[in-house]
Amino acid sequence: MISQEWLRHFSIAFILLPFAVGMVRFKYLKEEYKLLLAYLTASVLVETWGEVTFFMGSKGNMIGYNIYTILEVTLLGLLYYQFIKTQLFRQIVLISIVVFDLLATYRLIADPHAYDDLSWSLSNALLIVYVLLFFYDLLKQPEIAVLTRYPMFWISSGILIFFSGTIFVFLFGKYIISDMDAMGDLWDMIKWLNILYNILLAVGLYQKKAVITLRPQ
Repeated sequence: MISQEWLRHFSIAFILLPFAVGMVRFKYLKEEYKLLLAYLTASVLVETWGEVTFFMGSKGNMIGYNIYTILEVTLLGLLYYQFIKTQLFRQIVLISIVVFDLLATYRLIADPHAYDDLSWSLSNALLIVYVLLFFYDLLKQPEIAVLTRYPMFWISSGILIFFSGTIFVFLFGKYIISDMDAMGDLWDMIKWLNILYNILLAVGLYQKKAVITLRPQ
């Protein structure tokens, strides 16, 4: 249990890595990437609040994470709205953000302290869809970025890996929570994925520019 708690705090602290990189490079970031920095700022504030309430012994901090889920889909969704070029895909992203925000807000008001498995798992699914739409749209463009120098490649890879790896835990968390050994292993997996996720976000924010090459005709 002690090792699990250590890993939990260690994993949470990794949010400071991409946040610090983003702040250092703030004046060099394009406006679109500042949506990501706004998301990271919300993450730092929520996780700090979660840690404080944890050490104070409070069990009523779920409301903060439910609000954070709404911010997460909104800010990351708008990030992809800026980078996706296909008009249909942009409409899908925008409409899904509005529908999700309304649904999640309704459930938040109905029971603010509940473990909202529906909103959490749906948010994961939407973010996975946004990444897939972005990658598909990228392949259709006449100019393709050299991926290792393209910030959105690293950012999208992190989002895809993390939210694909956690969606089923959030979806079925209520049903497997009685098996504490299984839950311990699953939550440990989420913590390691969170570390990788934040490393990839930091790598993306560190990229100075995207090198563009023309696709052969």
